[in-house]
Amino acid sequence: MTFIQTPGLPGVFYRRLSSMLRRYLFEIVLAVLILCGLIAAAFYL
Repeated sequence: MTFIQTPGLPGVFYRRLSSMLRRYLFEIVLAVLILCGLIAAAFYL
């Protein structure tokens, strides 16, 4: 694979990454909250 610096590439990559992050942000936050809740419950019980 050859990586050629083109002016449009970082913008397209950033837009694709931000769109993917917005799509999966709720699931990621929910998973982190569930994991933190399980760890806290394990410590408190």
